[in-house]
Amino acid sequence: ESMIRFFNLNTDDSYVVALTSSSGLEKNDKAISIAFNPLQRYLTIGSQAGLVAMWRFVGDYANGKNGTENWEAMPATSPAASNDNSTMIEKLAWGPGQGLLAAVSAQGCISMLSETVLHRML
Repeated sequence: ESMIRFFNLNTDDSYVVALTSSSGLEKNDKAISIAFNPLQRYLTIGSQAGLVAMWRFVGDYANGKNGTENWEAMPATSPAASNDNSTMIEKLAWGPGQGLLAAVSAQGCISMLSETVLHRML
């Protein structure tokens, strides 16, 4: 899809975050894979165009207020060494406490993205 849907199962509330809120993603791009880092509160998606986009949750879980404004978009990046955006990102996985994100392309290439490098994109 071209959006990320959030559902609060306790309150039956829902909202969406548009992929285009992350700079670098095109309007017709689609989310293929998704991963959440609960420690750092990062949500990442792998796109059909071969990009990785990331949002940071800046809201407060305890206040119960959910919405698009709770997510800070970060610029999208291409994890491929060749910067070839033609291969979709099929799988994403955060390392346990390492600050590393693994991105696997449709061609089977694995790229490791460091949280430090991802922060520099801000």
